[in-house]
Amino acid sequence: MAEPIKVTKTEHYVGNDFFEMMKRRFKEELEDRSEMHLQVGRTIVALSDIEQRLEMVFALFSLPISEERSVRTFHGTQNFNRKLELVDYAVLRSGERELHAPWNELSERIKQQKVVRNLAAHASIYFRQEKGARRSRAVISASSYGERGKSKELGIPDVKRAADELEAIARDIIRFFSPTLRAITKARNITVDPW
Repeated sequence: MAEPIKVTKTEHYVGNDFFEMMKRRFKEELEDRSEMHLQVGRTIVALSDIEQRLEMVFALFSLPISEERSVRTFHGTQNFNRKLELVDYAVLRSGERELHAPWNELSERIKQQKVVRNLAAHASIYFRQEKGARRSRAVISASSYGERGKSKELGIPDVKRAADELEAIARDIIRFFSPTLRAITKARNITVDPW
């Protein structure tokens, strides 16, 4: 009779049972890795959409400066936080005070996603075996080892919630843009060519 292979403190497997258990775990990890890739991808695309829309908002609040010049200014920095600060500044210095509160709300929602934004851009997918758990879970983290708590980790549900929120923010910036375009062009007596 084959000697039992000890996998965890509470699980003992013999021969083929061990290989079946490992096949199941590899399959689960592959499924989790695919789901994490999907959610991180959604996050990155939503962040890209937000950055593009920030450029549009900055150009709008920079009127009557030409779009080309405002876009060049906006892309003068590569840092997402700096770009958001540029837009915040342009909005808050504008005379259209009725637009300040709605913009501040959108800006704060974007800032709340900072951890996810940084992890999506710079982290990797790892698997963590939780104490007492029968399977490991996929996380994104800047570090695969080191002291827990020093490096932020997000699981699939966390990244999915963040992707949902970032997609909602991207839609809400578009909703903010249309009435803003009307308010700014009217207040500043500017005619804008339709796209």
